[in-house]
Amino acid sequence: MPLCKRRFTIRKKKNSPRHGSRFKDINLLQTFWSKFGLGVIDQYFITNTITILIVAYAAFKVGAPERWCAAAIGVEWLVDLVLHFTIGPRSFQEFNLSRLLLDLMKVVVFLPVALRANRIYTSGIAAAGVITVIGNVPSLVEKEGWNQAYWAMTNTPNYVMLVLLLAGTVAHRRRLARVGNYNCWSPRLHAALQPG
Repeated sequence: MPLCKRRFTIRKKKNSPRHGSRFKDINLLQTFWSKFGLGVIDQYFITNTITILIVAYAAFKVGAPERWCAAAIGVEWLVDLVLHFTIGPRSFQEFNLSRLLLDLMKVVVFLPVALRANRIYTSGIAAAGVITVIGNVPSLVEKEGWNQAYWAMTNTPNYVMLVLLLAGTVAHRRRLARVGNYNCWSPRLHAALQPG
């Protein structure tokens, strides 16, 4: 067993009547949750819980740019959840049109917000959204096997979006406490160019 894997696992006691006679690795997180009687909690549940918490915080605590970004992520999460429970988990072995459409929907929301918002982090969220759309291309080109690039380029940016949304929301709240209310949106170009 590699050393890095060993740090995150514990071993069951040998010949324990409760655990059987073989050595087995137990995930530390599963052991932690089982002590509270919650059973096995998988990555899907944890990811959904974190997503809900970040989206709710961003939607109810700050200004319009955060609400737009939270709405796009929240709608994508809700549609993905409905698809997960109606048609089952989607595979990364072949191109998935629903994944591309959800990614395009987010980019259509994120790009105007990034261009108009009086925030810097929205540009990072929009860039991560563009990466998710581009990440669908390898699946269109390569049809055989589980495509790790497809998984990495369509899932990893979603985590980056959540981190940026949380960090940007916290930074905005601090700025509000420091300087008070300020304009959420940059002025429109035609209004800024008019004389007087």
